[in-house]
Amino acid sequence: MGHRKTPVLRRAMAPDEGRRNFHDPLPTLTPALSRKSGRVGPYSAARRGLARSWSSACPRSSIRSSTSSSPTESLSRPGPIPTACEAEHRAALRPMPPWLTVNTFLIETADRLMLIDAGYADTIPDAGRLLPNLAVLGVRPADIDAVLMTHLHADHDAGLITKEGAAVFPRAELVVHEDELKFWRDESNIARLSEDQKSDFALATTVLAAYADRLRPVRAGDVASGISAVPTPGHTPGHTAWRISSGSEQLLIWGDVIHLPGVQFAIPEASVIYDLDSHAAATERRRVLDMVSTDRVPVAGVHLDFPGYGRVTGERNGRYFYAAELWTPVI
Repeated sequence: MGHRKTPVLRRAMAPDEGRRNFHDPLPTLTPALSRKSGRVGPYSAARRGLARSWSSACPRSSIRSSTSSSPTESLSRPGPIPTACEAEHRAALRPMPPWLTVNTFLIETADRLMLIDAGYADTIPDAGRLLPNLAVLGVRPADIDAVLMTHLHADHDAGLITKEGAAVFPRAELVVHEDELKFWRDESNIARLSEDQKSDFALATTVLAAYADRLRPVRAGDVASGISAVPTPGHTPGHTAWRISSGSEQLLIWGDVIHLPGVQFAIPEASVIYDLDSHAAATERRRVLDMVSTDRVPVAGVHLDFPGYGRVTGERNGRYFYAAELWTPVI
């Protein structure tokens, strides 16, 4: 694989892996959506193989880890009424129950290969497409120099380790926001978590142990040439987006700023059950959406639907609008 002077974002689209499906009807949602394991939804042949977005030097292609389904549950958090969430989802002609996409991203710089997040691995049925898709791109686990984490939840970090708890990427440093590390290292925080969330704590502990000699704490700003950390706390304390710059072009890759595009662009106040601070998460969501729409910065998202890239247009009556990027198939 030839080296390049500026960051190149590569995206390999896998089949829908374990499309996590929100079983219960959206009226049982408050603005909170659960990410519990659920049944596997239907396979979508339209999303097979690789796809390539963007013709510019910076964003080029990315890697789908999974698309999956999960049941919902009602919560008592403040926010939009459940029927408003369902109405927005249905108005966008999205499937019911809703599906949750999971993407990862491969970045190639002049001298390094880096991932953003590592997906579910095979922790849910029909997931675990990251390594096969990297292989399609000619990339082995040992070729990865760094993994930049948006945060440490299972759909982002499970792909970092084997079932035995060993590091999947034997050379990669793990780049994580300082506040994220602090939270998952402090066992007193377990008391803040639901029973479902406690499994994330155990997983994060195992992940951090596997990469203990290669951990790189960061805060905000540059972490590599053309790559900078953009803190977006709320979903977790150290939740981080990554800004990719190549000449005059930019791309913001976020983690869980958006879980359900059919709801949260229109209703930014809608939160998910895994938001540790739902108010802060909603505040950051609106701040980020305002920033990328005002500055016309294209975005990519771990939970944005195929092809995972697009643009956000400005606020109208408190709503934002998302347009997916055009793409062409590679295989």
